[in-house]
Amino acid sequence: MTDRRSYPEDVFLPITNVCRNQCSYCGFRRDPAHPDANLMTASEVAKTLVAGRRAGCTEALFTFGEMPEEHPLFREWIGDIGYSSVIDYLIDLCEIAIEYGLLPHSNPGVMDPRDIRRLKPLNASMGLMAGSTRSPRL
Repeated sequence: MTDRRSYPEDVFLPITNVCRNQCSYCGFRRDPAHPDANLMTASEVAKTLVAGRRAGCTEALFTFGEMPEEHPLFREWIGDIGYSSVIDYLIDLCEIAIEYGLLPHSNPGVMDPRDIRRLKPLNASMGLMAGSTRSPRL
């Protein structure tokens, strides 16, 4: 047995905590009208990427609530910064992470095959929580 510890060398980027789901176990999700609801700006993301790179991070972990644009207020927020969906925004953020020398890992929840294909060339890996598949068996 060694005393070695391992840890992920990633910088955590919670792009938004707005989510269409209302899972009873989740402490992350906020309704868009909640005072703590957020949408990170590209400049906030860039500052976090720089700080992560300085700290020795090699991966950028992008996470957010599933399909937040189902909320009209979030659609307004994302539209105000020039995007029609959080996936479109994420694609640009992944490209920025690569420019900063970090490998993107996206955890956007359930996506359609088209969005998976669009994100695939920009991500070292992608994640999905099994609970977000909305299966009645889970």
